[in-house]
Amino acid sequence: MADLFGIGNNRSSQTDLLVEAYRRTQQPRVDAMTSRKIGLERRQRFYNSLSTKLDTLITQVDKFTADNAASKFVTRSVSSSDDTVLTATASSGATVGINTIKVNRLASNDLLVSKQLTLADTSNLSAGSHSFELTVGGTATSISIDIEDGDTNEDMLNKIVAAVNAESDLELTAALVKDTTATGRLTFTANETGSENRISFTDSDVLAELGFNKATIKPDDSERTAMDDTEAGYKVAKYSEIDSYFEVNGIKVTRGSNIISDVLAGVELTLAKPQDDNEQAVTIIIKVGENDVEELIQPLLDSFNELITFLKSDKTQLRSDPAINSLYYNLRGLVSQSITSADSGDPQYLTGVGIKISSTGTLSIDDTDTLKELLEDNPAKVSNLFTSSDSFVTKISNAIAPLKGDDGLIKSRNLSLSDQINNTVKRKEKVESQIDRRAEALRKEYVSMLRLFFEAQGQYSLFTSLPGSSTTSGSDY
Repeated sequence: MADLFGIGNNRSSQTDLLVEAYRRTQQPRVDAMTSRKIGLERRQRFYNSLSTKLDTLITQVDKFTADNAASKFVTRSVSSSDDTVLTATASSGATVGINTIKVNRLASNDLLVSKQLTLADTSNLSAGSHSFELTVGGTATSISIDIEDGDTNEDMLNKIVAAVNAESDLELTAALVKDTTATGRLTFTANETGSENRISFTDSDVLAELGFNKATIKPDDSERTAMDDTEAGYKVAKYSEIDSYFEVNGIKVTRGSNIISDVLAGVELTLAKPQDDNEQAVTIIIKVGENDVEELIQPLLDSFNELITFLKSDKTQLRSDPAINSLYYNLRGLVSQSITSADSGDPQYLTGVGIKISSTGTLSIDDTDTLKELLEDNPAKVSNLFTSSDSFVTKISNAIAPLKGDDGLIKSRNLSLSDQINNTVKRKEKVESQIDRRAEALRKEYVSMLRLFFEAQGQYSLFTSLPGSSTTSGSDY
């Protein structure tokens, strides 16, 4: 009896085997619901992935539906024969062609330097508040410092530096430079380059201590006083010489900066270093920027290709969902449709601008020479295929519109699938619970039957062992 109930050994009891046999007969019901749940989840992942790929495509589509989309096809690229001398960038307004530029001088920051002062000497300024005025680019700023009894020249200079640099509206930087271990000089440097940002001042006792007075330094004259090893003055005497000076196509030009965007239409020049007199001018070549257009179009083609490839990869969805099947074949078909809004004589198909359509419906820029020629001739011949009212992009947008949004197919499919998955999980849990209850009931029935059987068997054994039993050994019968 102990053996049958599995007591005291590692073998399954008859009861466990019987219950397990019952569970095996019910397992197909559970497996069917598990398989259904897996299938529903796979479909849901498909729609989630589809939504992601559509979002990527929509992001690209939006670039071509913006108000300035057509202007993005009017692009220019520019190259410099010597990037160490100057570099250049070009916008759509730049004229295609060649220009020469000779850089004679770079723009610099105006620099005013005080006379040399012995730092340990006591300042000649009396104790109290002192004001002085500095002018940068025509804007004057009044500054004050407080001098205490016994302040040294170094104390005074440090206070001037702190006060000047604390003025956020003053486009000037002050610094104390110790030219020897015992002496120092104050420098005022304009924050911006060029003569328009030159430094001037008004006479005052503070500035006089630095060696600055208008009569000697002549800050407002074209020929100012230049500094020397000990006396105050400007680093560059002629303020016109802190402007950049260069020649464009042989024409002399000056500007207050090294970044110039108002000399050649649509071109920004960045001057890097001056050239020697005997050096050749730098050549800049402005061309149609077909690479920029390629970089504009390629992400659209890539996201379109990814969507086409994704749809084709799941044949089950194509067969089971008519909307997905329709989307796939609509997208496959529109790549070869004509653009009816194109002007007469202009390309009406993607292939007309150098785009290749593969046998699987994916797109690639294959003929860059054709694309370049069309952009040079008239950028609209290319842009119309992507930005007009009947463009390739418009066709894509119309094809995918029913899928997105709160009322779109993807959201409705996902909501339906989520409900089906939840219901399947609940049904599976209910069935498993029913199986568990029935298995437990069977276990109790089997145990009860076995108990009755073994009790009857025991009683029979006891009866047959009694004296006089007809089955007892040695009976007279």
